[in-house]
Amino acid sequence: MKSTNEQLQKRGYVTDELEKSFHEVSFEELLVWLADSLPTKRTVAARRLGRIVNPDSIEALCNALEKEKALYCKMEMANTLILFGKDAVLPLIKRLGKIDNKQYKAPPKKKFGKKSYPLPHDIFARTLMKIGKPALPELCAVLQSDNPAQVSEAIDAIGYICFYSRQEHPDIANLLQSSYQKYTDNTLIKWKLIRAM
Repeated sequence: MKSTNEQLQKRGYVTDELEKSFHEVSFEELLVWLADSLPTKRTVAARRLGRIVNPDSIEALCNALEKEKALYCKMEMANTLILFGKDAVLPLIKRLGKIDNKQYKAPPKKKFGKKSYPLPHDIFARTLMKIGKPALPELCAVLQSDNPAQVSEAIDAIGYICFYSRQEHPDIANLLQSSYQKYTDNTLIKWKLIRAM
């Protein structure tokens, strides 16, 4: 069944025409709009900020993404952060494993039947994964930290990026193996590490 216009607007859906009608909204106003009560305004703000690509909006976008519930708003915020590439990596990493409740808490009982690498459940890991190789050095640094929640989500992003880069990453493989030794008592992290290797 197709969603109604009202349902789409509640999720933050915005047409290109509507977004273009706000082309004169200032950078400062767009930052304020990221916290507006109307999902469509939050989507417009994220999309317009993606056209401006001012690094001063990275923290505001990350903060907005932390709280966002509407689907299209989330997508636009993440897509805009991806445009910032390496500049967005550290602010995104800072939020790994902290937001939502969609992250794995234990290895799933059901087998993953696809040939593709599974998408991370964490919105920030998923955004880092789309930034790709520029995010790998900082993600690898997370593996050496003592924050299991962040490590768990970083493994998902590392595994995904390496799987699709189609290159050998012996240095990362060694790092994953040493992480396996470090987290011998953490079943979830061990399962993710095995999948990533």
